[in-house]
Amino acid sequence: MRYLPASSARPLLIYLLLLAGIGSVRADFQSPHGPIAFDCKVCHTTDQWTKIKVDSGFAHDSMTEFPLVGRHKAAACISCHATLVFAEAGGQCASCHTDVHRGQFTTDCSQCHTPHQWNDDAKFRQAHQTTRFPLVGVHATLDCQSCHGTGQYVNLTADCIGCHSEQFAATTEPNHPTAGFSTNCTECHDVTSARWANPKFAHPASFPLAGGHALNNCQACHAQGFANTSAACVSCHESDYTTAQNPSHEAGAFPPTCEQCHSTINWRPATFANHHQTAFPLTGAHVLTDCAQCHVGGQYTGTTTACLGCHEADYTGAQNPTHEAGAFAGTCENCHVTDGWRPATFTVHDLTAFALTGAHVTTDCAQCHVGGQYTGTPTECWSCHEQDYVGVTDPNHVAGEFPHNCVTCHSTDNWTEATLDHNQTAFPLTGAHVATDCAQCHIGGQYTGTPTDCWSCHAADFTEAEGHVQNGYPHDCASCHTTAQWEGATFDHDNSSFPLTGAHIQTTCTQCHSSGIYDGLPTDCWSCHQNDYEGVQDHVANSFPHDCAVCHSTAGWEGASFDHNNSDFPLTGAHVQANCSECHSGGIYNGLPTDCWSCHEADYTGADDHVENNFPHDCAICHNTATWDDATFNHNNSDFPLTGAHIQANCSECHSGGIYNGLPTDCWSCHEADYTGADDHVENNFPHDCAICHNTATWDDATFNHNNSDFPLTGAHVQANCNECHSGGIYDGLPSDCWSCHQEDYNDADDHVSENYPHDCALCHNTTDWDEDAFNHGTTDFPLTGAHVGVACLNCHVGGQFENTPTDCWFCHQIDFNGASPDHNAGYPQECLDCHTTSNWNSTFNHDQQHFPIYSGRHDNAWNQCNECHTTNGNFGTFSCIDCHEHSDQNDVDDEHEDEDVNGYTYTPTSCYACHPDGNEGPNLRRTNSKTVKPGATEVQK
Repeated sequence: MRYLPASSARPLLIYLLLLAGIGSVRADFQSPHGPIAFDCKVCHTTDQWTKIKVDSGFAHDSMTEFPLVGRHKAAACISCHATLVFAEAGGQCASCHTDVHRGQFTTDCSQCHTPHQWNDDAKFRQAHQTTRFPLVGVHATLDCQSCHGTGQYVNLTADCIGCHSEQFAATTEPNHPTAGFSTNCTECHDVTSARWANPKFAHPASFPLAGGHALNNCQACHAQGFANTSAACVSCHESDYTTAQNPSHEAGAFPPTCEQCHSTINWRPATFANHHQTAFPLTGAHVLTDCAQCHVGGQYTGTTTACLGCHEADYTGAQNPTHEAGAFAGTCENCHVTDGWRPATFTVHDLTAFALTGAHVTTDCAQCHVGGQYTGTPTECWSCHEQDYVGVTDPNHVAGEFPHNCVTCHSTDNWTEATLDHNQTAFPLTGAHVATDCAQCHIGGQYTGTPTDCWSCHAADFTEAEGHVQNGYPHDCASCHTTAQWEGATFDHDNSSFPLTGAHIQTTCTQCHSSGIYDGLPTDCWSCHQNDYEGVQDHVANSFPHDCAVCHSTAGWEGASFDHNNSDFPLTGAHVQANCSECHSGGIYNGLPTDCWSCHEADYTGADDHVENNFPHDCAICHNTATWDDATFNHNNSDFPLTGAHIQANCSECHSGGIYNGLPTDCWSCHEADYTGADDHVENNFPHDCAICHNTATWDDATFNHNNSDFPLTGAHVQANCNECHSGGIYDGLPSDCWSCHQEDYNDADDHVSENYPHDCALCHNTTDWDEDAFNHGTTDFPLTGAHVGVACLNCHVGGQFENTPTDCWFCHQIDFNGASPDHNAGYPQECLDCHTTSNWNSTFNHDQQHFPIYSGRHDNAWNQCNECHTTNGNFGTFSCIDCHEHSDQNDVDDEHEDEDVNGYTYTPTSCYACHPDGNEGPNLRRTNSKTVKPGATEVQK
C-alpha cells in the first residue's frame, strides 16, 4: 500500500471526508468530523493516523450530493470545509461566495455563473436575453458597466430615454426638445442597428413624402415645429391659392383641396380631369364646351346641374311645340340629349303614367293634348271617350248604368268590337247560364247590382215545385239543382253533416224530418232513440251513457254488444270470464277505478307478509290476470337488476327487517365491512365506488382498469409500478400533467430552463420513448416550409420565447423590407407573400404578365419611377395614363382620336386601358363601324 506524506495528505484527507461519515466509530469516542456514515478505514490506516490513503475509493461526485466540476475540482478542501465537521459546509453557491449584487438577484448563482468560469461573459449575455431588455444591435457589444456602472441591475428603466436623455437634450439638428419630439427614441433610431447616428424617420402614411414633397430640408414644412403640422395642401400653398388668376381661385370660391387639380409630382400645369366624379359628368357636346360658358364670371361652386340652368333661352324660345304654353317640364333630358340638342324626340311616353298601345300609338298628340296642354292630362278612357259612351244604344250604357271603366269591354286595338268576359265578374257563367240571353237576368237593361244567388231568379220555380214550400226546403237551390240541368234535382245526404249508413239508408225522410224540418236537426242517436233507450231493461237504472254507438250500430239495433277492449280497462286473463256484476256491483258502470288494489284489497291483506313487509299496492308487480296465486317478482324490472352472485342471494340478505322500499342501490351500503376489512382500502383512501375494481360475478378477483380513469396508461406508463406515481398510497386528486412527475427531467435537460421551454412535455415527448424528443412544427399555426425548415429555432424564438411568436413575414423580415430595391418604403404593402415565397426570397412579381407591360413593348425604358404612373401616393392599386409624355396634352390626344373617328373615347386617367391594355396602338387595334376596338376587348360605350 502506498502512502502520501503527511504534509500533502492532509488536504486530501479534508477533501475525502467532506461529505463522508464514519458510522462504525465506537460509541464511547467522539468523531471530530461529526456524524458521517462510513468507516474511518476508508481514509485512515492503523499504521499512521495522519497518513491518508491515496486510493481510498472515496469519490466526491458519487458519494456526496455535491459533484465537483470545473474549478471546484482544483479547489482546496479547506476553502469550502472551514471546520472538521464536513457537513457544516453548505451546498449552495452563496455558502462560499459573497453576494456582491446586494440581494438584487436570487441565491442561485448558476443563472449567470458556472463552475467552469465564474465571470462568463457569454453566460451573462445569454441570461440577459431572458429579461425584458434583450441585447440587440450596439447594445450587444457594450460592456456591462456602461449601463450597470453603479452596480444596480434590477428595476432599471427599459426606455431608451433612461440612458440617452443627455443625447436627446443636446441634439440640435433638429432640436429635439424644441420640436417636441417624442422621447420614444425607437421611432427614429433602430435598436438593432450597430450605430446610433443616421436615424431613419418613417414619415406617417397619412402624409408620405413623394414627388415635390421629397425634400431633405424638414424646415421647409416644419418651420414652426414638428408637432401638429397640418397635412392640408393649403397650409403651405395658401399664397399659391390666393394669387392664382387663371382662373381666380378666390373669386371662383374654389375649395382649398388643392389635390383635386394639382399633384405632388408637378404643381403646374394643373388639370381638372375628374369632372366625371362631380355631380355633373361631362358627356357629348359638354366635353368640348369651354368652362367659362357654364361657369360664368369664374363661379365654380354652386353651379346648377339642371339643363334649364343653361338652356332657359332655348326653352322659352321653342315654338314647335311651344314649351311655355304647353307647360312643359323643365327636365330637358326627357327629349334632348347632350350629343345633339336638335332634333328632339319624346321616346319615353311609355315611362309616363300613360303608355301608348294599339290605336293610341298613331294618334296625333294634339288629339289628346288639346290646346298644347301637356301637363295634367287625365289618363282614364272616359276623359276622351265620353261621347262614345253616351252615344251607344246597344246596349244603352247610360240607361244600364254601365261603369265608366271602358277597358272592361273595350281595348286600344279595336274600340267597336267590345266583349265582356263574364267569368271575370262575381258571377261566372256555367251550364245553361252560358246560352241565356243577357236581358233575362239584366231586366230593363240593369247591369249593376244584379244579385248572384239562385233564389233571386228561381223563386217562381221554388214555389211551384212540389213540397218545397210545405216542407220548408232551404232557398239554397244548389243543394239539389245544378246549372247544367234544373229538372233532374238530387240530394246526396253523404255531403251533409249526417251521412246515411245501415238501416238509415232505407228510412223515409219524414221519419227523421217530421213536420218538414230539414235544417238544424241533431245528429246524435239519443235524439231519435230516446224511447228505445228508456224501454230497455237496466239502461236507466244503471245509468248507461247516452252514446248509443258504444253498443249499437246502424246495421242492426237489436244485436247490441259492448267491446270492453275499447274502454279504459281492456279485459285479459281471468277478467275475460268474470261476471260483469263482480266489478260493476250495484249496476255502476261509470267512474269505476282501474287499479288492482280497488278489487283485490282483501287478497292483499290476507296474503302472508304483505301488510307486515309493507308491500306496494301495485299488484301487477308480482301478479297477473292469467293466475293470481302463482305470483313472481322480476327483480330486473326494478331499479336494481340482479346479476352475478346477487342472483343466488337470499332476499333477506339485502331486505333485512322485511324492508323492500327505499333501499340504497350502491355497493358500499352492503359491502362496507368488506371495504374496511380489505388491505389498504381505508389507509389509502380508496373510493367507495366498489364497481371500479369489483364485479358481481366474483368479489375477490378485483381488477382496476386504468384506461377507464382520467389518465389512461400508454407506452412506458403501462409497465410503471403503481407506487412510482401513487407515492404515499395517494390515489385521489393526483395531477395528470407530465410536468408534475417529470420536473426533474425538465430541469436536467439541455436548454430547457435557460430557454424557457414550455412545461407541456407532450409537445416533444411521448410515453413510448422519453428520450426521442421531436417537435412537429406542422401542428402549430406556423408550419415550416422552404428555407424555414433549416432555420435554427432561436433565430425566430429570440430569448427563448416560444409562445405568442408573430407569424407574419414582416416581423422577421423588416430589415429585408427596409433595404430592398426598389425602395419598398415607397408604399409597398407589408404582405411579403404577395411577391416572395419561403422556397426563394427573390421576388416572383411580374408586372408585364400580371398587369401591364412596362419592361417590354412601347413602355420599356419610358419611365424611371413607379409614381410616374401610380400617382396616388402609397396606393399601387390605382394608376393614371394621362400624366406622362405625349398623353398629358389633352388637346393633342383629343385631336388624334377625333382624326381616327374613335367612338366612345373619353380623356380620363384610366379610360385608355380599355382599348390599349398592352400599351400598343395601330396594328394591334381593329376598326369596326368607325369604332376602334382591340381584338378580344370589350367595346367601351359612352
